[in-house]
Amino acid sequence: MSRKNFRVRALARGGQSLHCLVLNTELIPAAEADSKWLMVVLHGLGDSMDGFRWLPRALDNPRLNLLLVKRRTII
Repeated sequence: MSRKNFRVRALARGGQSLHCLVLNTELIPAAEADSKWLMVVLHGLGDSMDGFRWLPRALDNPRLNLLLVKRRTII
């Protein structure tokens, strides 16, 4: 499992910065190491990545990598 944080900046016309989102991500790798299949999982407001850690077992697909994404904060 791999965790990373990313900053995403939204720009208005003229290049003005509107806001910056910090996204927390967690990659749950596929059982097949060379698989390029990826599902990006975005949850609803108030939920967390913990609510989706059961998904790989339920989908039972050894080729599927899962990327769980959560918005941490707005700066």
